[in-house]
Amino acid sequence: MTIGERIKKLRQEKHLTQQNLATNIGISQNGMALIESGKRNPSNQTIMSISREFHVNENWLRTGEGEMFLPQDEENLLLDASLDAADRAILRAYIDAPPALRTQIKQLILNAADNIRESAVPPVTAPTPEEREIAKRVAAYDAGQATCNNLSRVEPPKPEGLTDDEWERILADRERDRAAFAAEEKGVG
Repeated sequence: MTIGERIKKLRQEKHLTQQNLATNIGISQNGMALIESGKRNPSNQTIMSISREFHVNENWLRTGEGEMFLPQDEENLLLDASLDAADRAILRAYIDAPPALRTQIKQLILNAADNIRESAVPPVTAPTPEEREIAKRVAAYDAGQATCNNLSRVEPPKPEGLTDDEWERILADRERDRAAFAAEEKGVG
């Protein structure tokens, strides 16, 4: 097997297109095609880039001897001491996933982050005069209950002076406003 064939085998193993592989190592797609077809030999820099970017055994890449991939122990894969075994397993699975699956995983994580961020910041809306009066009572209650250490977004208990219906409407309005804000941020509303 030639070095070009080994590079092609690696690319297929990683579920990459020639363009993806070429972009990752800083050469053109045409250059990658020439290397894979054996019409051009890869430079030392290209070989080292492939080895570094894809954790490939450089000796295997050059000669075909040994294993295709370098052993990946946890210390070499992820040096961050704050990661536990589950974090490492998740990241290892992500690294080994084909590009299409990686795209789906990234989108899932970004959507989850957006949802967390949106739920942490209630939107500001223009209240009606009646809502302003109710909001004053709620704010007075909240001000009396707030502490420096209480930064959670837990709904407070119903303030004195509000009926159950008024309080339920305030809570429902807050949730409606949060949902409208989330939809607006996503461009849905």
